[in-house]
Amino acid sequence: MVFLTFVSCIAYIISLGCQAVQLLRFRKNLYLAFKLTSILSISCHGYLLYRLIETPSGQNLDGFILLSMMFWLLNISILLFSNLSKIENLALFAYPLTIGVLLLSAFYAHHDIVETKDFPGMVSHILISLLATSTLCLACMQSLLFGFQHYKLRNPSQSRLLKLLPPLQTMETLVFRFVWSGVLCLSFALLSGIWFQYRHPELSHQPEIILSFVAWFVLVGLLSGRYVLGWRAQTAVWGTTSGFALIFISYFGTKILL
Repeated sequence: MVFLTFVSCIAYIISLGCQAVQLLRFRKNLYLAFKLTSILSISCHGYLLYRLIETPSGQNLDGFILLSMMFWLLNISILLFSNLSKIENLALFAYPLTIGVLLLSAFYAHHDIVETKDFPGMVSHILISLLATSTLCLACMQSLLFGFQHYKLRNPSQSRLLKLLPPLQTMETLVFRFVWSGVLCLSFALLSGIWFQYRHPELSHQPEIILSFVAWFVLVGLLSGRYVLGWRAQTAVWGTTSGFALIFISYFGTKILL
Protein backbone atom coordinates (compact mmCIF):
# COMPACT_ATOMS: atom_id res chain seq x y z
CA MET A 1 0.00 0.00 0.00
CA VAL A 2 2.78 2.41 0.90
CA PHE A 3 4.68 1.45 -2.25
CA LEU A 4 1.60 1.99 -4.45
CA THR A 5 0.99 5.38 -2.85
CA PHE A 6 4.63 6.37 -3.36
CA VAL A 7 4.69 5.30 -7.04
CA SER A 8 1.38 7.01 -7.79
CA CYS A 9 2.46 10.27 -6.14
CA ILE A 10 5.84 10.27 -7.92
CA ALA A 11 4.15 9.63 -11.27
CA TYR A 12 1.70 12.48 -10.64
CA ILE A 13 4.61 14.79 -9.72
CA ILE A 14 6.54 13.88 -12.90
CA SER A 15 3.41 14.38 -15.03
CA LEU A 16 2.76 17.69 -13.30
CA GLY A 17 6.34 18.77 -13.97
CA CYS A 18 6.05 17.87 -17.67
CA GLN A 19 2.94 19.99 -18.05
CA ALA A 20 4.42 22.88 -16.07
CA VAL A 21 7.56 22.95 -18.23
CA GLN A 22 5.44 22.65 -21.34
CA LEU A 23 3.33 25.59 -20.21
CA LEU A 24 6.03 27.91 -18.90
CA ARG A 25 8.66 27.28 -21.56
CA PHE A 26 6.39 26.76 -24.57
CA ARG A 27 7.66 23.22 -25.19
CA LYS A 28 5.23 20.97 -26.99
CA ASN A 29 7.46 17.91 -27.15
CA LEU A 30 6.62 16.96 -23.56
CA TYR A 31 2.97 16.23 -24.26
CA LEU A 32 3.63 12.51 -24.83
CA ALA A 33 5.59 12.30 -21.58
CA PHE A 34 2.69 14.03 -19.80
CA LYS A 35 0.21 11.49 -21.17
CA LEU A 36 2.34 8.44 -20.40
CA THR A 37 3.08 9.48 -16.82
CA SER A 38 -0.59 10.41 -16.36
CA ILE A 39 -1.62 6.93 -17.49
CA LEU A 40 0.88 5.39 -15.06
CA SER A 41 -0.23 7.54 -12.13
CA ILE A 42 -3.94 7.03 -12.80
CA SER A 43 -3.44 3.26 -13.15
CA CYS A 44 -1.55 3.02 -9.84
CA HIS A 45 -4.12 5.29 -8.22
CA GLY A 46 -6.97 3.06 -9.42
CA TYR A 47 -5.35 -0.12 -8.12
CA LEU A 48 -4.62 1.59 -4.79
CA LEU A 49 -8.30 2.52 -4.52
CA TYR A 50 -9.25 -1.10 -5.16
CA ARG A 51 -6.94 -2.27 -2.39
CA LEU A 52 -8.28 0.37 0.00
CA ILE A 53 -11.96 -0.27 -0.70
CA GLU A 54 -12.08 -4.06 -0.91
CA THR A 55 -11.61 -5.67 2.50
CA PRO A 56 -12.41 -9.20 3.74
CA SER A 57 -15.35 -7.88 5.78
CA GLY A 58 -16.84 -5.60 3.12
CA GLN A 59 -16.19 -2.34 1.31
CA ASN A 60 -14.44 0.54 3.06
CA LEU A 61 -16.41 3.67 2.14
CA ASP A 62 -14.51 6.17 4.26
CA GLY A 63 -14.85 9.80 3.16
CA PHE A 64 -11.18 10.24 2.30
CA ILE A 65 -11.24 7.13 0.10
CA LEU A 66 -14.34 8.32 -1.76
CA LEU A 67 -12.73 11.75 -2.15
CA SER A 68 -9.68 10.05 -3.63
CA MET A 69 -11.94 8.20 -6.06
CA MET A 70 -13.56 11.47 -7.07
CA PHE A 71 -10.16 12.93 -7.98
CA TRP A 72 -9.29 9.71 -9.80
CA LEU A 73 -12.37 10.13 -12.00
CA LEU A 74 -11.50 13.80 -12.46
CA ASN A 75 -7.99 12.96 -13.67
CA ILE A 76 -9.35 10.36 -16.08
CA SER A 77 -11.64 13.04 -17.53
CA ILE A 78 -8.75 15.48 -17.94
CA LEU A 79 -6.66 12.85 -19.70
CA LEU A 80 -9.48 11.77 -22.02
CA PHE A 81 -10.68 15.26 -22.91
CA SER A 82 -7.18 16.66 -23.39
CA ASN A 83 -7.18 15.28 -26.94
CA LEU A 84 -10.48 16.96 -27.80
CA SER A 85 -10.61 20.16 -25.76
CA LYS A 86 -6.99 20.88 -24.81
CA ILE A 87 -7.75 21.03 -21.10
CA GLU A 88 -4.51 19.41 -19.91
CA ASN A 89 -3.60 22.68 -18.15
CA LEU A 90 -6.24 21.77 -15.55
CA ALA A 91 -3.82 19.08 -14.39
CA LEU A 92 -1.83 21.90 -12.78
CA PHE A 93 -4.76 22.32 -10.38
CA ALA A 94 -5.96 18.72 -10.12
CA TYR A 95 -2.72 16.78 -9.68
CA PRO A 96 -1.38 18.61 -6.59
CA LEU A 97 -4.77 18.20 -4.92
CA THR A 98 -4.81 14.54 -5.91
CA ILE A 99 -1.42 13.95 -4.29
CA GLY A 100 -2.66 15.45 -1.03
CA VAL A 101 -5.86 13.40 -1.08
CA LEU A 102 -3.90 10.25 -1.94
CA LEU A 103 -1.75 10.67 1.16
CA LEU A 104 -4.81 11.35 3.32
CA SER A 105 -6.66 8.29 2.03
CA ALA A 106 -3.62 6.02 2.38
CA PHE A 107 -2.55 7.04 5.89
CA TYR A 108 -5.53 8.69 7.61
CA ALA A 109 -8.61 6.91 6.29
CA HIS A 110 -10.77 5.17 8.89
CA HIS A 111 -12.57 1.87 8.48
CA ASP A 112 -16.14 2.67 7.44
CA ILE A 113 -17.04 -0.86 6.36
CA VAL A 114 -20.28 -1.50 4.50
CA GLU A 115 -21.32 -4.77 2.89
CA THR A 116 -22.74 -3.31 -0.31
CA LYS A 117 -24.31 -6.67 -1.28
CA ASP A 118 -26.84 -6.04 1.48
CA PHE A 119 -27.89 -2.77 -0.16
CA PRO A 120 -28.66 -3.27 -3.87
CA GLY A 121 -28.09 -0.12 -5.86
CA MET A 122 -25.61 1.44 -3.44
CA VAL A 123 -22.56 0.94 -5.67
CA SER A 124 -24.33 2.41 -8.71
CA HIS A 125 -25.52 5.42 -6.70
CA ILE A 126 -22.04 6.07 -5.29
CA LEU A 127 -20.40 5.85 -8.72
CA ILE A 128 -22.96 8.18 -10.35
CA SER A 129 -22.63 10.65 -7.47
CA LEU A 130 -18.84 10.66 -7.67
CA LEU A 131 -18.99 11.06 -11.44
CA ALA A 132 -21.32 14.06 -11.02
CA THR A 133 -19.01 15.60 -8.43
CA SER A 134 -15.87 15.06 -10.53
CA THR A 135 -17.55 16.54 -13.62
CA LEU A 136 -18.67 19.60 -11.68
CA CYS A 137 -15.18 19.91 -10.20
CA LEU A 138 -13.86 19.95 -13.77
CA ALA A 139 -16.39 22.66 -14.63
CA CYS A 140 -15.38 24.64 -11.54
CA MET A 141 -11.66 24.58 -12.38
CA GLN A 142 -12.37 25.46 -16.01
CA SER A 143 -14.57 28.37 -14.89
CA LEU A 144 -11.84 29.71 -12.59
CA LEU A 145 -9.35 29.62 -15.45
CA PHE A 146 -11.93 31.28 -17.69
CA GLY A 147 -12.54 33.96 -15.05
CA PHE A 148 -8.81 34.64 -14.81
CA GLN A 149 -8.55 34.92 -18.59
CA HIS A 150 -11.54 37.28 -18.73
CA TYR A 151 -10.08 39.47 -15.99
CA LYS A 152 -6.68 39.68 -17.69
CA LEU A 153 -8.23 40.62 -21.02
CA ARG A 154 -10.26 43.40 -19.40
CA ASN A 155 -7.23 44.61 -17.45
CA PRO A 156 -4.41 44.41 -20.00
CA SER A 157 -1.12 43.17 -18.62
CA GLN A 158 1.73 40.97 -19.73
CA SER A 159 0.79 37.35 -19.09
CA ARG A 160 2.37 34.39 -20.85
CA LEU A 161 -0.53 32.20 -19.78
CA LEU A 162 -2.96 34.14 -21.99
CA LYS A 163 -0.95 33.18 -25.06
CA LEU A 164 -1.35 29.50 -24.24
CA LEU A 165 -5.07 29.49 -23.50
CA PRO A 166 -7.75 28.93 -26.16
CA PRO A 167 -9.87 31.94 -27.23
CA LEU A 168 -12.23 33.33 -24.61
CA GLN A 169 -15.33 32.08 -26.45
CA THR A 170 -13.91 28.56 -26.55
CA MET A 171 -13.13 28.68 -22.82
CA GLU A 172 -16.67 29.82 -22.04
CA THR A 173 -18.16 27.10 -24.22
CA LEU A 174 -16.13 24.46 -22.40
CA VAL A 175 -17.36 25.73 -19.02
CA PHE A 176 -21.00 25.33 -19.97
CA ARG A 177 -20.43 21.97 -21.65
CA PHE A 178 -18.98 20.66 -18.41
CA VAL A 179 -21.84 22.22 -16.43
CA TRP A 180 -24.37 20.54 -18.72
CA SER A 181 -22.63 17.19 -18.27
CA GLY A 182 -22.46 17.72 -14.50
CA VAL A 183 -26.16 18.59 -14.24
CA LEU A 184 -27.07 15.50 -16.26
CA CYS A 185 -24.98 13.26 -13.99
CA LEU A 186 -26.35 15.03 -10.90
CA SER A 187 -29.92 14.45 -12.09
CA PHE A 188 -29.29 10.71 -12.32
CA ALA A 189 -27.54 10.80 -8.93
CA LEU A 190 -30.56 12.50 -7.34
CA LEU A 191 -32.99 10.00 -8.85
CA SER A 192 -30.88 7.05 -7.69
CA GLY A 193 -30.44 8.68 -4.27
CA ILE A 194 -34.20 9.14 -3.79
CA TRP A 195 -34.83 5.55 -4.91
CA PHE A 196 -32.12 4.24 -2.62
CA GLN A 197 -33.44 6.24 0.36
CA TYR A 198 -36.95 4.91 -0.31
CA ARG A 199 -35.69 1.30 -0.42
CA HIS A 200 -33.47 1.71 2.66
CA PRO A 201 -35.01 4.31 5.01
CA GLU A 202 -32.78 3.05 7.83
CA LEU A 203 -29.86 4.79 6.08
CA SER A 204 -30.54 8.49 6.55
CA HIS A 205 -29.32 10.55 3.60
CA GLN A 206 -31.84 13.41 3.71
CA PRO A 207 -29.23 16.18 4.31
CA GLU A 208 -27.20 15.03 1.29
CA ILE A 209 -30.30 14.88 -0.91
CA ILE A 210 -31.49 18.33 0.16
CA LEU A 211 -28.09 19.97 -0.48
CA SER A 212 -27.85 18.17 -3.81
CA PHE A 213 -31.23 19.56 -4.82
CA VAL A 214 -30.09 23.07 -3.89
CA ALA A 215 -26.94 22.58 -6.00
CA TRP A 216 -29.07 21.26 -8.88
CA PHE A 217 -31.32 24.34 -8.79
CA VAL A 218 -28.30 26.68 -8.68
CA LEU A 219 -26.74 25.02 -11.72
CA VAL A 220 -29.99 24.79 -13.67
CA GLY A 221 -30.58 28.47 -12.84
CA LEU A 222 -27.12 29.26 -14.19
CA LEU A 223 -27.82 27.40 -17.44
CA SER A 224 -31.21 29.08 -17.78
CA GLY A 225 -29.68 32.50 -17.18
CA ARG A 226 -27.00 31.74 -19.75
CA TYR A 227 -29.45 31.01 -22.56
CA VAL A 228 -32.35 33.27 -21.55
CA LEU A 229 -30.67 36.31 -19.97
CA GLY A 230 -27.24 36.01 -21.51
CA TRP A 231 -25.31 35.56 -18.27
CA ARG A 232 -21.58 35.32 -18.92
CA ALA A 233 -18.12 35.79 -17.44
CA GLN A 234 -18.12 36.35 -13.67
CA THR A 235 -21.71 35.14 -13.27
CA ALA A 236 -20.68 31.83 -14.84
CA VAL A 237 -17.71 31.60 -12.49
CA TRP A 238 -19.73 32.30 -9.35
CA GLY A 239 -22.61 30.03 -10.37
CA THR A 240 -20.37 27.09 -11.25
CA THR A 241 -18.23 27.50 -8.13
CA SER A 242 -21.29 27.76 -5.87
CA GLY A 243 -22.90 24.69 -7.42
CA PHE A 244 -19.76 22.62 -7.03
CA ALA A 245 -19.24 23.82 -3.44
CA LEU A 246 -22.77 22.75 -2.51
CA ILE A 247 -22.47 19.33 -4.11
CA PHE A 248 -19.03 18.81 -2.57
CA ILE A 249 -20.36 19.63 0.90
CA SER A 250 -23.38 17.38 0.42
CA TYR A 251 -21.28 14.36 -0.54
CA PHE A 252 -18.15 14.84 1.54
CA GLY A 253 -18.81 17.48 4.18
CA THR A 254 -21.13 15.40 6.32
CA LYS A 255 -19.08 12.23 5.78
CA ILE A 256 -15.67 13.71 6.63
CA LEU A 257 -16.48 16.58 8.99
CA LEU A 258 -19.32 15.10 10.99
